[in-house]
Amino acid sequence: MSRISDLAGFTTAISTTEDLSVGIITASSFSGNLTGDVTGTASLASNLTGTPDTTVNNLTGVAATFTGNVTIGGTLTYQDVEHIDSVGIITAQQGIQVLANGLDVTGVGTFKSDVSIADKIIHTGDANTAIRFPAADTFTVETNGSERIRVNNAGKVGFGDNDPNVPVNIKGAPTNFAGVDIHLKLEDTSSLAADVGGMLAFEGVYTSGDAEAVWSAIHGGKENATDGNYAGYFRVLTRPNGGLPTEALRVDSSQQLLLGLTTSFAVGSSAASDFQVSGSLAFQSLSRFSENGAGPNLIFGKSRNASPGNYTVVQADDDLGNITFAGDDGTDLQSVAARIVCEVDGSPGGNDMPGRLLFNTTSDGASDPTERLRITSTGGVHFNNAELIERVNITAGKLSDNQDINLDDGMAHLFTTTETTTATPNIRITTGINTHMAVGDVISVNIITTAAAAGYAATVHIDGVTVGTNGGSLVWNGGDAPTEGGASGNDFYSYSIIKTASATYTVLANVANFA
Repeated sequence: MSRISDLAGFTTAISTTEDLSVGIITASSFSGNLTGDVTGTASLASNLTGTPDTTVNNLTGVAATFTGNVTIGGTLTYQDVEHIDSVGIITAQQGIQVLANGLDVTGVGTFKSDVSIADKIIHTGDANTAIRFPAADTFTVETNGSERIRVNNAGKVGFGDNDPNVPVNIKGAPTNFAGVDIHLKLEDTSSLAADVGGMLAFEGVYTSGDAEAVWSAIHGGKENATDGNYAGYFRVLTRPNGGLPTEALRVDSSQQLLLGLTTSFAVGSSAASDFQVSGSLAFQSLSRFSENGAGPNLIFGKSRNASPGNYTVVQADDDLGNITFAGDDGTDLQSVAARIVCEVDGSPGGNDMPGRLLFNTTSDGASDPTERLRITSTGGVHFNNAELIERVNITAGKLSDNQDINLDDGMAHLFTTTETTTATPNIRITTGINTHMAVGDVISVNIITTAAAAGYAATVHIDGVTVGTNGGSLVWNGGDAPTEGGASGNDFYSYSIIKTASATYTVLANVANFA
């Protein structure tokens, strides 16, 4: 049974068991549940209670409290609102746009996707420190209002350089650290130990599959593990095929340059040298490629001034340099076998440095080398009471059958077969005596034959030309050329050949029989 009261225009109450809400009911108020569709304007001056599903085109209110979820299909717009006061988490599907005054986050801000920034990120209270995006594919780091680091669109990094043209470029004045002007410092923070120090490695691809390997490295390390000791070294490492990078060069704390070894040792003297090379080859070469005739040079220099670049004249007998040859005696490499020394040979002056060469060897049983030969500043050759040995070229035949006397084989020639006829020796050098001798030069040639009366040499050729041609002359001791050989023994011919002009010679000849 339904109850209908206060119907407009009716004052009679009707009781019925029928449902009379089939049509349209207009009333000033309703009590109970309202079901079905409601059209028209609803004024919510009083509370709307119950559990209705309400569709509203425009909802205007002073305040609203929702104890459940609120779903908004369109855009939720805030006007004249400075803050979003949220106790929990604000989740936005397409972002939150802040039009003015910025986004102030106290605590940790977490972004699960990209953050788009038009220009830069600055430090709170320090506007001249920033991470900036000055152009597409470029970012910079700024401090104190100046750019310090830039990564450009090619991935090249510039430190102090806003246009780097290499993968990493450091530009700017160095900083003095420990008395050295430094641009880049590699610091090893390992505990105190020998070899602690920074290392720079060089790596590349070594297979078609793009596998990479370290080719070489440079390393600066502590020379010892002593607390408070600053001694350091510098070394270069290279890598052999199939091996690991190994040390190839070292400059130690004493500024000794070492090739093939890590510690210097004494060679030929009691003191270690400034430059040492050691290895299975230990072979050095000097090459020069140029368009002129000059070759490579190895220069020894000596000054009496202790400061490089400042000069004090050397004195007579000063050692200007030497080459020393030493061998291992089972204990060390300090036993000297021979030495070549250059000394000042006179009084030096401006562009005047007279010198002499001393050749020293060590006798068997002796401990030090002794001078054996000296070449003076005037070209004099001095022998120090030693034998002068010359090798003779021996021919198993006779001179008349072997008349070319090739000085490439020596200056003395012996023929062991008895000479039976006349001969004309042709004194020569493969490339020509004329090219080897300057005007005024003299050479001595000795020819020894096995004597017989019928065998003798009365004339002589030089480079195939009879002496006497072009104004030269053959002069025999005693005035007469020989007409016969010795009866037995050996005939000894000696020739002193003096070059007087191009391809022109005066030959002083002598023959003696040794029976």
